[in-house]
Amino acid sequence: MAKELKISIIKNLYELEREGIIVTVIGKGAYVASTGKLKSKMIEEKLTEAITNAK
Repeated sequence: MAKELKISIIKNLYELEREGIIVTVIGKGAYVASTGKLKSKMIEEKLTEAITNAK
C-alpha cells in the first residue's frame, strides 16, 4: 500500500507541474508557481484535490 500511495503522490505532483501550478527545483523540492497566471482559488482547489487523491 505504501508503494501505491507513493506512486499516486508522485503522479499528482507531475500533473500539477504540467499544469503550471507547482515548480520543481532539483534537490530542493516543489513550490507553488507564481500566481501571475493562475488565480489563488484555482491553486487552492488543485492542491486540495491532489492531497485528497493521494490519501
